Amino acid sequence: MSRSFFSPISIVSGVSPALDELAGQEQNNRFLRSRWFDKWCARAKAETSIGLFAAVTLAIKSLLGFEKDRWVSYRTLRGILANRADCRDQINERIVRQIVADHASLFETVESNPLTPRQREAVASDEDATLVIAGAGTGKTSTILAKIGLLLKAGQCAPNEILAISFTRKSADELAERVSKKLGIQLNIHTFHKLGLDIIASTEGGKPRLAPFADDPVAKPQHMKRLIDKLCTEQSFKH
Repeated sequence: MSRSFFSPISIVSGVSPALDELAGQEQNNRFLRSRWFDKWCARAKAETSIGLFAAVTLAIKSLLGFEKDRWVSYRTLRGILANRADCRDQINERIVRQIVADHASLFETVESNPLTPRQREAVASDEDATLVIAGAGTGKTSTILAKIGLLLKAGQCAPNEILAISFTRKSADELAERVSKKLGIQLNIHTFHKLGLDIIASTEGGKPRLAPFADDPVAKPQHMKRLIDKLCTEQSFKH
């Protein structure tokens, strides 16, 4: 059975810089991202590397009624480091629950139907990378829309700091329209193709020339068919 390794209420502020930092993350509903937590654990390990004699001395002082807060902080840090994965998961679960509760109105109204619990969890998660796997028509676009809304509502970033990418121009235009209608902002949704062209243009001073059929939905498949038909007539391709 899992247990709670860390509760900000039981920690006295100002005793442990590492615990103060961790408490601040949870109190401000800042998700403990993997890379951030790895760096935090390194700082916490350095803080607890006081040697056996110092640790025993601290324990004895605590039993005698001295430096109890420092001993509790030391034990708490050691417990977290010994169970770091479980600890991070537990704190992040509490943070996600709080974010979902704080922004319930957004999740209820961002689309015509309220987001499901799993959609809300995906939106509230703020890991270094979050992978959402779902079938067609199950609400992936709604989840992305709500994520954009949460980032803006929580003040985590400005509209021009959000990079949203879709596979097709049609889906990109659809998402941009929904962002404008539901969130009241104009956001440039890119396709991978357009993003690449824009990056090249910004560094080279102009976009590269493309084949005339590149953006033609009729001419492009016709050109591909001609290439395949030609290859099929070549002996080297057949073998």
